[in-house]
Amino acid sequence: TAEQEAIAAFVEGLTAGDKVNVVDANLGWYNGPQITPSSVKQFSKENTIRTVRNQYEGADIEGVTVKGVVTAIVGNSYYIQDGYYAMMIYNHANNGYAIGDNVSVTGTLTVYNGLYEIKSVTASEKVADEYQVEKMIVESRHWNSDVLAGCDSMVTSMYDLYYVSGSVTVGTSSSIKFEAADGTEVTVRTDKYMEDEAEQAVADLVATLKAGDKVNLVDMILGWFNGPQFTITALEQLQVNK
Repeated sequence: TAEQEAIAAFVEGLTAGDKVNVVDANLGWYNGPQITPSSVKQFSKENTIRTVRNQYEGADIEGVTVKGVVTAIVGNSYYIQDGYYAMMIYNHANNGYAIGDNVSVTGTLTVYNGLYEIKSVTASEKVADEYQVEKMIVESRHWNSDVLAGCDSMVTSMYDLYYVSGSVTVGTSSSIKFEAADGTEVTVRTDKYMEDEAEQAVADLVATLKAGDKVNLVDMILGWFNGPQFTITALEQLQVNK
């Protein structure tokens, strides 16, 4: 059947030592217990980003490997995600990756003001595995550190916000302030390492905003600096509803 062929293809793609999860399969028996899957969807390789994040206990860890799909690029840094788990890869020069590439990256795990990062990359490569991005939509009542802890670097959206203040200066890291109808304050940051052309486009759009203009933040990166903030990496992520 098609499902059997899909399971066979998944198994053929495994190499010795790969860690695999099998979920919601039947428990079979043939002179002892065995797992009897009925769908390839019951199989998944280990989520390395989740595993690595859970290993952190306050000190940097060298030689860890994470795998995922590239979701955003800022200068020499980029973000990867696998399902509901994400990670920033910090200052990996000349990596040659593009958004949508599936990659494996080895380096040192660190946490900077609450943002989980891989720095000092020692090895990386594109991989054949295809990782999925589960996008998150945040409501204003959930915009706080307690609810969003562990969600940093995820592709995230927030709707129906109002412009308060702020401008963008190309070549610097800038802050733009928004708020929800209930008064919840939300900060969007540009990064000084953002490509000048892209940052200028954002600067030009923000310059047209007036207090009270309604906007949507769509598929931005959930940044973190002692609490949640958005990181904009492309103009289309800031949508104005006039």
